[in-house]
Amino acid sequence: MGDFYNRGGGQLTVSEIAVDTTATLGDGDTEDNMLAFDGNTVDYRIGLDDGTDRLEFGVGTTHGTTTAFVITPEAQISVEDAFATNIGGSFGTFSSSDTTPSVATGNLWKTHASGQTLTTFDDGLTGQTVTVISTAAVVFDCTSTNLKAGSADITTAAGDVTVWTFDGTNWYLIQFMDVSADMSSVGGGGGGANNDMDLVLHMQVFS
Repeated sequence: MGDFYNRGGGQLTVSEIAVDTTATLGDGDTEDNMLAFDGNTVDYRIGLDDGTDRLEFGVGTTHGTTTAFVITPEAQISVEDAFATNIGGSFGTFSSSDTTPSVATGNLWKTHASGQTLTTFDDGLTGQTVTVISTAAVVFDCTSTNLKAGSADITTAAGDVTVWTFDGTNWYLIQFMDVSADMSSVGGGGGGANNDMDLVLHMQVFS
């Protein structure tokens, strides 16, 4: 680095410029501290919510509101919104007419309480896994769509659960729990040796 000059013309070397590399917000009392970014249409914040002892990253300038993720006192990262989790205690619900529902705001979903056909999930992120609880007769169209689960469509009943993972292009079925199966034995029992495993858990490998 070169030398610096002050307004009076005197030369200052880098070693003569004292820089404090630690900036402290707050004085240790019970108070919130925040670095706010005042945008034209959208504001963002990074700050300590002293009431919950969490470092928040969120939209807006109010702690506890529209929080994206936090760092907890246990040094854990908690994702509060889209991708990887749902907001605590909630799940998303697909609409009745949407054949390509968005999964941008969470990973736990219920279908609409009426029959519908699904062909893919919109707005997924690579590596995202979604769990879908069927609340009615729902068809997953797995032939020539972005849902990959073998060579035939899947028709679920109310209470069935499917789990899908996204590779950036397609959604692959990794689990299928059939509530009509007899859970008292491995494979469900009662269905015969050829389809015992189909009754409870579908684990498929795709080429």
